[in-house]
Amino acid sequence: MQGQANLTRDYVDLSGDDPVVRERPALRGFDKTRILADDTDTATLRDLPSPCTVLVNGVAHTVTGGELALSCHLPIRLTVVIDAFPYLPFQEVVTCVSPSA
Repeated sequence: MQGQANLTRDYVDLSGDDPVVRERPALRGFDKTRILADDTDTATLRDLPSPCTVLVNGVAHTVTGGELALSCHLPIRLTVVIDAFPYLPFQEVVTCVSPSA
């Protein structure tokens, strides 16, 4: 195997006949990070590895199908953390605001 690798950005892909240094893919992030706390408005994160474990405010959820849609009925900040190798670690906050705000 030849080439240089950045230890925080790259990984060695062993799925083929020869090892290959590849850049770790990044998750794109939510389509919006501020939603109404009305149980209808949603923030959607697409193109997730399936299955993967997602932490929402520290609580683990298994997501299948490659998509996570968040909604809420109370004003709150939802911290979403995903650590799904080979993807880069991901963290984003979705803020749910009162519909009257």
